[in-house]
Amino acid sequence: LLSAGKMEEVEKLALSWNKVPGPGIWVWPVSYQCILLSEYYLASKDERVLETIRGLAAILETAQVADMADYKDRTHGNMGNVGHKFRTGGFGHNTVVGGYGTMTITTALALTAWELAKDCGIEVDQKKVDLGFNYLRVSTTKDGYIGYHTHKGAYSAAGRQGLSVIAHKLAGESEGTEDYLKRVTKGLSNSKKYLNDAHADNILGLSWGLLGVNVSGDEAAIRDMMDYNKAWLNMARCHDGSFVSLPGRDMYDKGYYMSSRLHLTATMALVLSMEEPKLRMLGR
Repeated sequence: LLSAGKMEEVEKLALSWNKVPGPGIWVWPVSYQCILLSEYYLASKDERVLETIRGLAAILETAQVADMADYKDRTHGNMGNVGHKFRTGGFGHNTVVGGYGTMTITTALALTAWELAKDCGIEVDQKKVDLGFNYLRVSTTKDGYIGYHTHKGAYSAAGRQGLSVIAHKLAGESEGTEDYLKRVTKGLSNSKKYLNDAHADNILGLSWGLLGVNVSGDEAAIRDMMDYNKAWLNMARCHDGSFVSLPGRDMYDKGYYMSSRLHLTATMALVLSMEEPKLRMLGR
């Protein structure tokens, strides 16, 4: 809606989500809420959402692992001890740190939310931001693959790679950023064959993989990703203008069953607007 300039509809949506959630909320909705309200504020300057953005950024500060040594004895069901998966600077599923450890995807999502909140004038602890980016970087291999918990291989990486590109682009230049982005963009090119094979929800991989490669600005990587997946995108296109998710290869993928049309159609609306991006996170 923002990309289409439909500000009346966006205003209704933003104000319906203009409340700081209570304790125990997951990292995912907090991050997405912060991203939406931040982009809405940057487009509209509607100060009614600023306090909520400030509250959301603060909740994310409590959700980060400050020191993995504090979690060395953590266990998780049949998985036993998972303390080594609670990495310093990372985020897990929940804002109350728990579960089976930190993940690069939720960390990149929280960093994207923080950077957009900062663009709105919200103060965020930069030490925590730096810890998050460091966790992403040490979880990235020399070939640009980003692991699930760490740098070790697990599942298709396109979504993690694309979101990391977006978060780093929002953060701006710092030492090693240029080389890191080149490495991850190369990794995205390598992930083109597995774009829709993301773990749990393949639309997550498609969304951030396609958006991230476009934000990278690397024309060769963009053509690599888009041309290889042209047949997939055409098969996903429906007669009414919507897009429908096609099942991937990951045995845990539930994207088709959770929201086969809504999420992918919204994703493609953003992808098809990339030549003239209206969102800060997509390069405006």
